[in-house]
Parts: sequence; structure tokens; C-alpha cells
Amino acid sequence: MVTSMISRHSDWTSFTLSVLAASTLLLMTCASEGALSGGPADKTAPTVVFSSPKPAATRVPVSTEVKLTFSEKMLPATVRSALRIVPEPVDGYDIKTTWRKLEIRFNSPLRQNQTYLVTLDKSATDLRQNGLDGTFILAFSTGDKLDNGVLAGLIVGSSDVQKKGKLLLYENTNQELDSLRATKSEYTFQPTDTGTFKLPYLVERAYVLFYHWDQNQNGLIDAGDFFGRPASSTVYPQADSASSQIRIRPQIVPPKQLKLLSAKKLESSLLRLRLTRPVAKITKRTDLNVRINNQPMDLLGIAPVKDDAYGLVIHTAAPGMPGENALHIRDFMDTTGVILSSDTLLIQAPMRRDSVALNLLSVSFSGGNAVVVPDQNTSLTVQFTKPITQSAENFLTIHAIGPDTLEVPGKLSYENTTQVIFTPDSLLPARPKLAWRIDSKPIHGWWGETLPDSVYAGVLKMISPDSLGRLIINQNSGRPLMLVLTGTKFYREQRCLSDSATILAGLPSGSYHLWAYEDLNANGKYDNGGFNIHESAEPFWEFPDEISIRARWDYDVGLWDFSGY
Repeated sequence: MVTSMISRHSDWTSFTLSVLAASTLLLMTCASEGALSGGPADKTAPTVVFSSPKPAATRVPVSTEVKLTFSEKMLPATVRSALRIVPEPVDGYDIKTTWRKLEIRFNSPLRQNQTYLVTLDKSATDLRQNGLDGTFILAFSTGDKLDNGVLAGLIVGSSDVQKKGKLLLYENTNQELDSLRATKSEYTFQPTDTGTFKLPYLVERAYVLFYHWDQNQNGLIDAGDFFGRPASSTVYPQADSASSQIRIRPQIVPPKQLKLLSAKKLESSLLRLRLTRPVAKITKRTDLNVRINNQPMDLLGIAPVKDDAYGLVIHTAAPGMPGENALHIRDFMDTTGVILSSDTLLIQAPMRRDSVALNLLSVSFSGGNAVVVPDQNTSLTVQFTKPITQSAENFLTIHAIGPDTLEVPGKLSYENTTQVIFTPDSLLPARPKLAWRIDSKPIHGWWGETLPDSVYAGVLKMISPDSLGRLIINQNSGRPLMLVLTGTKFYREQRCLSDSATILAGLPSGSYHLWAYEDLNANGKYDNGGFNIHESAEPFWEFPDEISIRARWDYDVGLWDFSGY
């Protein structure tokens, strides 16, 4: 009897606990604001599955409300911040959001015979942090017809640049772009992940359009952001968007000024500088204008600093002046090709001395018919971290790797006190690799230091001419263009005349990308448009397909039409 009662009590307890557990699980599920975990990651972009008014509706009552329904549960805050209504309703509007719905109620009647655009950019995300695939646009009109102007085109560049920036469209065509960016644009929209964009239902009038990837999200066009403009200062929407495709190639915004972080004295006429921009791998002394107290300094040599991309050592012809001196740099080119001038750094003489070892920094190919792959008659650049004397002769010898090791004789010429050019007396051997070494003759530094010969050796990779291919470009655009060919660790830029064939030879097998631009300001680099309202980007052309170069093979490309880019 007792056993039976205990058994029934145990069953009842189990039942009660089961109900409580199920209720608790139900409450936890209902209370959760996030997506349930577990299972494969959901990367599907949310979409708008219902709208009122319907897309492209006309004769919509001026007292209408806008309602949207999403395919996924959305984060309400992101929906609110991504929303834009053009033109801005006179007395504003109220927003009501739930997980899947957005309702907009206007505080006063809409305008008669007016096209309205309700847009949501890609920052509107669901609970899995998936954003819209592109800018959502709902257009409707309170009149009999919609405005039919269309802007469409493509953002060209890396996938990150294509996806992350915004296109801003302004009716104001009389204000500089950097100050215009601080104001609210009439239209803000984003390209798709492949870079395409389309903004329909616009009034056919002149606008200012530009692309901006605002990395620090401060609403300003700063150094490090990506910025680009079309090849015309203003754009004009047309009903036939296919006839006016817009192309924009964003470029990184350079800093307005180079900053000098520090200056340390190594020897009486040797300064080590640290900058805010990376230093080019090899900098010629004639390319840099160093001034002390606004007087130009004669430079004997320039060298980058080992293991410091922002360091630079300069060897001046005269020792520093006593007392406090103002140091600044002009015509500094960083690794992106941007030329800058620095601020002024006050240095006190005598300065605190620092030390750096006389060191062989690099041996690399120079000259030749390619940037990365040398031909067999190219020379070698030998770069040091500190100045050396010109007393050492033939201290660099070249040896080919293989069963029949071969020494390559050559001559040395001093470019400056930190750089030597080795030119072989004959063609370099057609071997896949060359080994170099410093021979037994010591190298003496400017102040008597000695560079040991036993430590410094390395390998230079070569490519046989039989493994190279060619690219032939025939262009008939009616104007000279600059061709840009890029590949894995490869970059080459070459001028191309119209009505002629340009041959790019010595190309290693692999995949390449080709584009061209018209160098209107003759500065040797692509200009994507400045902040002046009347400026525009230089026209460019993009080869749509990947170019595959094979050994001993010619790849022909035709460039016939340069319009519309």
C-alpha cells in the first residue's frame, strides 16, 4: 500500500516537473530577442515581401500610410536608421516597427502630383546580421504618372570597395563636395555586392553624384576613405538608363599632409626619421626635398629602415646646425604613389644619438622590361641601411645555382652613398634562380664601420623567357591612353597610342586584369575626381574578362569604344 502511494506520488512529481520545464522553455523562447542558435549559419539576405502602396502605384491618396513586411525578423533600430523618404515630407512622419513590419504615418497630407521614394539601404539587418542585398526602393505617385529618370551603373574595384560604400545624390550643384558631404543628401543608396546600382523614378534634372566609403563613419571625406566620381561633374537621369551607364572607380583618399613623428641623430650628418606614411622600398635622393630652417639640404643618400615601413635614413652633405632647427620635407612619395609635404618638426642640436648597424638591406632586380620579372640583361640594385665608402671594388659577385656553378662578373656604380648598382658584363644565365653573396673584401661604412662578408647571401628568382607570354592591345579610341595590367604580385603601366598595337611582353603565365584611363592632367596616375564641384573623374575603360597568359602565347585584346565610361 505504501509502495503504491509512493509510486503514484513519483509519477505526479515527474509529470509536474515536465510541465514546468516545458513552460520554462516556452517562456525562454518567447522572451528571446535573438535568433535561435544551432544548425547551419543563415546568410540569406532579407527581402521586402509586401508593400502598401504597391510598387510604382499612381494616384495614391495624399493621406496614405506606407506599410512594409519583411521576409525575416529585423532589428528595428537598423530599419529606422536605414530609412529615407524623398522628397522629405513637409511636417515629418512617425514610424512604428515590429520584428517583421514597418509602418510610416505622415503628419500632414502628401503633395499632389508628386513622386515619392521610400528607400532602405543595406544597413537594415535581420537578427542574423544579414543586410539587404541592395538598396530597397518603393516608388509611388500621388499623381497620374511617376518620374521616369534613371541613374544606373557600376562601381569598379575590389569586392570590399564595391559592397561597403554609399552613393550620394545631391540636387545642389554649387557647393564643394567635402562640405556638401556634411549635409543630408536628397538620395542615398548602395550598390549590390557585385557593384551594380540603379536608382529609378528621378526627376530629369542635373545632380551631383559621388561614391563614399566612410571607414570611420563620421560623415566626412577623410584620409583613408574611398571616394570616386563619374567622368562628368554632374549626372542627368534619363528614361533609357542603358544608354547612360555610369562607371565609378573609387580611390583611397590621401592625407593632406605628411607628419614627421620623430628625428634621431645617428652620426654627425645622418638622421633617422619616422613618418606617418609608409616609405617606398627604394627612394632616390633626387626625389626628396629635405629642408632645415626652410633651406634645402643636399642629400648624399637615402635608405629605408630595416623592419620599419615608416622609417627613413637620410645622409646630408653637411652636419646639422647648432641650436633649435625646423625640419620639414617636400615631394615625399609613399608606397601608393601619393606625393606629400610634411609639417614642421622642431629638432634640438645636439640631438640624442641613436644607433643603427651598417647592414645590407636588400638586393633586387632593377631595370628590365617588367616590374616583377626581370629580363636576362637587367642590373641589380644593392641597398644599404647606412652610407658606405666607394673604396670597395667588386665586393658583390653573382653565382648561378646548379651543378656547374658560374660566377658572373660585373661592374659597380654608386648611385648614392646608400645604394650601389651592379651591372653584369654579360647576360645573366637562364637559370630559375641566382644566388648572390658578398665576397671576402670588406665593405666600409662612411664612419669606418665594416660590413662582415660571411652573413649576407640570398636568392634571386628568375623566369626563363620560354615561360613568358605577350599581351597585344589594339586600340582605336582616337586618343592616347594609359594601360594598367595587374596580376599576382604584378603591376605594369604603359602608354598606348590610338590606331596602333601596344605589346606587353615578358608576362609570366597566370591571370591578369586590364584597364585603361585617359590621363587628362598628364600626371601619370588615374584621377578619380576632386572635391571641386566642377571637377570630374578621368574616363576609364575596363576589360570585362579575366586575361589568361600562357607561355609562348599571344593574347589579343581590342579596345574600340571609349564612350560612356
